[in-house]
Amino acid sequence: NASWVDIHTGSFHRYINLCLSVNLLSWRQWIAAQGPLDNTICDFWRCVWETDVSSIIMLCKVVECMQDKCAQYWPTELFMAEEYDSIDVLMEEEEFLDYAIKRVFLLCHNSGKSRKGSTTETHQINSRF
Repeated sequence: NASWVDIHTGSFHRYINLCLSVNLLSWRQWIAAQGPLDNTICDFWRCVWETDVSSIIMLCKVVECMQDKCAQYWPTELFMAEEYDSIDVLMEEEEFLDYAIKRVFLLCHNSGKSRKGSTTETHQINSRF
């Protein structure tokens, strides 16, 4: 199935249901997926790492109308890394805009490899639909 992405977790494989898209003009990849739950945060970051995603667009809030919509999958403090299984995520920047919150993350694999670039998350906070 084209919507399932195989991620490697040690000696076995796991699959995440998402839409992977490549922009042929800029060679950038992005994924469309539901926000991760507490038990899938590590899989989410592993997928971002393995597919070399440069942008994450979050369209929901963590909590909406007093209901959990997804887990908070990013570190809460600037320059404080959180470990998600084999991926360390460091929030390098957080900018509050009128319509969104822009966060920039640096990802490092616990094998010592680090990403060549950053992953930027834009968190939509004011719906304009």
